[in-house]
Amino acid sequence: MLISDVELVDVLNRAIMMLYAPRLEPFELAPLEGNACGLPVIAVAEGEIRETIVDGVNGLLVDPDPEAMASTIRHLLDDDHHARALGEAGVRFVNERWSLDAAERCLEEHLEELVPSSRRADQERWELFACASPRTCRSSASSTCGNSRGSFLAI
Repeated sequence: MLISDVELVDVLNRAIMMLYAPRLEPFELAPLEGNACGLPVIAVAEGEIRETIVDGVNGLLVDPDPEAMASTIRHLLDDDHHARALGEAGVRFVNERWSLDAAERCLEEHLEELVPSSRRADQERWELFACASPRTCRSSASSTCGNSRGSFLAI
């Protein structure tokens, strides 16, 4: 059953933790959604989950064993302070590493490494546009960014 984004946020805002136990999931967005809503995440340490959950920082990673999951759930139910600390750290983690601003910073850093220093010095020839959405652009040449494809970078 699919639910709307509004319903998803409502469910996550009423939850006390997120349990995440898929096998071999290629990229886990659900744990980030839980973290964004302030939830501690308990996840099976398989697949690419280590990209989104840092054990002991924004959630807890467990072996693919029902007993390990159950004991970790019990731990967070019994230790509200630890659960709250993981949830609060999760919000910071999402904002620092997975927000549009974080993606923009990362992309700009990589592009700075790729652009030869002689070209960086010639600011009249190069202008960097970073668009957060099709309608908002930090450049006077915003028509360059005004397409329907969302965020992009133009050099």
